[in-house]
Amino acid sequence: MSLITINGHSLDIEAPVVQALSINKPDARDSNYILIQTNGDPSRKAEKTELDGMRVGIEEYVSDNTYLCTYNPEDSDKLRKLPYVKYANVYLQEFVVQPSLKTGSNASSTSGLAATRKTLVLKHVDIVLHIKYIQEVHPVKLHNNVARGILEAGVTINDTPYKGKGEIVRVADTGFVNGNDSSGGGHRTAFGSRHQMYLGTHVCDSVLGDGDHSTEGRIEALASEAELMTQSLLNRNNGLGGIPDDLNVLFKQAWDEDARIHTNSWESSLTLPGLQVSYGSSSTAIDKFVCEHPEMVILFAAGNDGTDRNKNGQIDPADVGSEAAAKNLLTVGATERLRPDIKHEARLGVTSSTWGAYWPGRYYTAPIFADHMASNSHGMAAFSSRGPTKERRYKPDVVAPGTSILSALSGKVLEVLQVFGISGDEKWWYCSGTSTATPLVAGCCAVLRQTLRTHNNIEKPTAILIKAVLINGAVDVDGQYHPSEVGPAPPNNFFGFGRVNAKGSLIDKQDAQNKRSGCGQSEEPLNDDDESSFTIPFPKKVEDDDKPAFAEGEPKQAALGAAPTVSSTPGSPRTLKITLVWSDPPAEKLQNDLDLIVEAGGKERHGNMGKKPGFDRQNNVEQVLWAGYRETRSKVTVRAYRITKGPQHFACA
Repeated sequence: MSLITINGHSLDIEAPVVQALSINKPDARDSNYILIQTNGDPSRKAEKTELDGMRVGIEEYVSDNTYLCTYNPEDSDKLRKLPYVKYANVYLQEFVVQPSLKTGSNASSTSGLAATRKTLVLKHVDIVLHIKYIQEVHPVKLHNNVARGILEAGVTINDTPYKGKGEIVRVADTGFVNGNDSSGGGHRTAFGSRHQMYLGTHVCDSVLGDGDHSTEGRIEALASEAELMTQSLLNRNNGLGGIPDDLNVLFKQAWDEDARIHTNSWESSLTLPGLQVSYGSSSTAIDKFVCEHPEMVILFAAGNDGTDRNKNGQIDPADVGSEAAAKNLLTVGATERLRPDIKHEARLGVTSSTWGAYWPGRYYTAPIFADHMASNSHGMAAFSSRGPTKERRYKPDVVAPGTSILSALSGKVLEVLQVFGISGDEKWWYCSGTSTATPLVAGCCAVLRQTLRTHNNIEKPTAILIKAVLINGAVDVDGQYHPSEVGPAPPNNFFGFGRVNAKGSLIDKQDAQNKRSGCGQSEEPLNDDDESSFTIPFPKKVEDDDKPAFAEGEPKQAALGAAPTVSSTPGSPRTLKITLVWSDPPAEKLQNDLDLIVEAGGKERHGNMGKKPGFDRQNNVEQVLWAGYRETRSKVTVRAYRITKGPQHFACA
């Protein structure tokens, strides 16, 4: 492998045109950084020790077998002579500026550096030695009584309902104005609260509202006993100018107020249709904050850019944007909700409740054009942005209902648009978007966090544990078209790992004792060449068919769960489901790469690979879904393939 791809640029170091440029510098005085590419395998512990002795500091894994490093301005030839080093050179200034900020075409040439010699669009910018990246900043945009049933949100253990009590959820949106007394456990307001808008109220109420609709009856959100904190992102002009340049400011304020769940229904928008926003400064800030604050669960909407651009009746891939492309958050897409009889207001050119009527410029042909947008809870919402990310990672992580979601209407709204459904009650309002699906999942996270704290006696559940539990309990989305619009078995870039199912994610303490379900977070992290193994003995007798099988791991290791279904007869087919999650250090590429390996009956399965050999080298969520499992015992191994910045903790469910 000789191709180096970084910050949107690709460089083939073996291409004749590159070699003719004589880019190899004798020393590192021209930059504070160098690039080192190794010969095939990731840099191991012994190699890192040797490099450290040569005053090489590994900063980031930037491309296949390629590391960005700090290095004093000394002789670079001694690095090139190392047997495991294929390429060592200064970090070229041409890598610093993202191609979109340069004039000219072909700004990311893979054959050489010709394109990077173009004139910069930027003015008054000197590329100094310590700058790694200059990247484009994109504008941002905003993106339950029926949904509650679809998500199986009524979590009860031993006759005790769990509704998020003791949890604080921070909503960063357009503020909150309660006009119908439906706010749940309580509400506190953070900065910018004098600027209010209708969507923020709808989002907040979807997390923890609890009130009565004149015809629908009681509308209770999933975490109705949680406490709400809001951050208004609006500026004085009612634009999203209240978002700080450094998102850590947004998250740190919530953290300092004891919020451990932070939900966001906004994203950086596409500058042009079909032009995907890459991992950037906001993604970096999200991943960095979760790494430094392991308990903080951050959620972002996947976006509403799903479009059939080539008019083939299928939603195009690769629209997930910058924030939603971060590795350590939960990215939420949307399915349809089940309201086929809903009536809507004929305004803004909308003449029916079909996808084609709402967006005739995005959905042109069958089966999407004439399909009702809220008629099948197993159908994907057409607008929901699909993955993969520009970095080829699976997104979204999960999905939830996102069409015609009924929630509270802000008391400040003067005119109500009811194009997604006529509420029939002036205090309630229907809205659609991944922005409405995301707070529903935030409510699920609050409930799961409460159960882990109070029922499973885990004092400080980490974000990776909650993410693992949530994903492991998710259910498949079957799709509604022929052929199906949801792609292959999970994980995929349509619905990720599945539609959230709160009951399916619940880890019942009695079930864990009976070796039927479980979860855990590592007490001892992994370093280079480390691995952690444990076994799962299945129960010899199972009383019903809808409970998982589980066995605890060895002391000081993460306990691994197996998800439904388990048949009542030993040796008969079952489905084993295990999910591994870790928070990866901030960077475009996967920095710390763990492998999930399950062995049973002489066979082996690897995370995200199905029955195929090989390993996933892109994602920090891995899952083994083993259908037709007949064994009574399996060995599970979490292995460190590459640790760029360690040690690395992990969680499993």
